[in-house]
Amino acid sequence: MFRFRHLQDIQDFEESANETVLVLKLNMSICKQVAEFYRSLFENKELPHTTLDKCEESMLRFERRMRGVISHMDSQILRVEGLLRLIADRKTLLYGLLEFQNTTSNKLLASESHKSSRRMEKVTHEMSKIARKTKTETVSMKIITLVTLFFLPGTFIATLMSTDIINWNNGKQNYQPGAMHVYLAICLPFMAATFIFWAAFQWHERRKERRQREEAEAEV
Repeated sequence: MFRFRHLQDIQDFEESANETVLVLKLNMSICKQVAEFYRSLFENKELPHTTLDKCEESMLRFERRMRGVISHMDSQILRVEGLLRLIADRKTLLYGLLEFQNTTSNKLLASESHKSSRRMEKVTHEMSKIARKTKTETVSMKIITLVTLFFLPGTFIATLMSTDIINWNNGKQNYQPGAMHVYLAICLPFMAATFIFWAAFQWHERRKERRQREEAEAEV
């Protein structure tokens, strides 16, 4: 798998090759200047002919060697320039591969985003259905509560009248205080126990909710 680091390596190699071409061209220019300097010195008419005759063979050998060095450096420059063209082609190919990888990654991300949006749409639809159902149930519970509250006083009076606390015998009212004491002695403790149980349950749920909220804040 190609990475951006590979492109950096190719760029560093290309810079080194360009520096090599520059150094070779500078060396080749210096060699030409040196050869021209000695040629101009050899062609100086002020030098004695005997000295020129003695140095002619050495001068020719020096010029042949300098031409060989210059030709060798020229061939090396051509090889490095060919390598630079190859590097440029490979870099273009690598750019294409990286672009293809980015395009593929973007397509995968877009596909996953589309799937996630579809899932969220389904979840939102289900939540909407649950919300409508909850609203309907809440309305039903309110109606049941109102009906219960409406009949509660009558139910209490009917229950109280059905006991032996108050009797009607031949149009006469007969009140039993002892029965009333027994009724209150049984009913009031049960009512108190119910309210205590409800308060304890509410306290437990609030404590549990507060602990969960603290744990969530600690994780964040």
